[in-house]
Amino acid sequence: MMGGAKETGSILVLSLWSASIFSILLLSLAFQTSIQLELTKAEWNEFEGRWELISGLNTASLVIASDEDPYNDSPQDGWSGELKVSTPWNDRFSIYVEDEESKLNLNLAGEKLLTALFEKLGAQRGIFFKEDVKDIVKNLLKWRGDKKNQRFDFLDEVLLIEGVEKDDFEAFKPYVTVVGDATAFPAVNVNTVLPPVLEAIIQSLPGDSLRKKELLERILSMRTAIGNEPSPLQKEELVPNLFLAKLKITPTIEMVSLANQLVPYLATDSSYFHLRIQLKGKPKKSEAIIRQSGDSLYPSILYWNEE
Repeated sequence: MMGGAKETGSILVLSLWSASIFSILLLSLAFQTSIQLELTKAEWNEFEGRWELISGLNTASLVIASDEDPYNDSPQDGWSGELKVSTPWNDRFSIYVEDEESKLNLNLAGEKLLTALFEKLGAQRGIFFKEDVKDIVKNLLKWRGDKKNQRFDFLDEVLLIEGVEKDDFEAFKPYVTVVGDATAFPAVNVNTVLPPVLEAIIQSLPGDSLRKKELLERILSMRTAIGNEPSPLQKEELVPNLFLAKLKITPTIEMVSLANQLVPYLATDSSYFHLRIQLKGKPKKSEAIIRQSGDSLYPSILYWNEE
């Protein structure tokens, strides 16, 4: 009897021990499964978010490529500003498109033009630069010439330059770019160029200050025509006589001289665009800079940043 009781007790202890081990294994398996499910869900959300961002880029590219007059771009085009996204994508993301050729190209602008822009930003936009404007320009040009063989590859490279403060960079960043075709002039789209950039270009030209002011005001007035439809400049109008006629400016000697100097800085066709894509209901967004030529449906992605 005693031996049978001991055996029964041993079997019971062994069973309880086995059950405990089995329970621990089950809990461990359940915990691992839970973690795996969470990881799978996170990976899926990451994949889905990226897929939606790429879909946003493709949507913007299609709108840009569908422009009926791709060689004359202006704010009146369907691609400019916040896009009207069709169903079902309008519930997934919003897209804002900006003409990158509305900005001054840091790879091409000279000392006088850069200085004029930064001074205009300080005077008109109330931007206070920590460093002296002339020192900022000097450091930009030195880096461009000595370190990068006349070219910035990415705008954020400016932060690597000694003597350029981050706050100063953030202040002038919206007005400059580093993408664009290599030409002798830092050309901008006359129909989209940011007013301080246009004023800096005109201000940097030799000539009478009053005539330059009139030229600037006529261009801006033409673009924002109050009470009438804005009348963007066309490619064929970028010759001095037609340019002045479009602006309804009397072709005096001073004005013809200014027009001759200004026209090489101007274009009407944009190929580089800045996209900002924000997912709806998700804390995920991206910025991209693309090159979209007039005869191609497929863009070249020059910059992509995802958060």
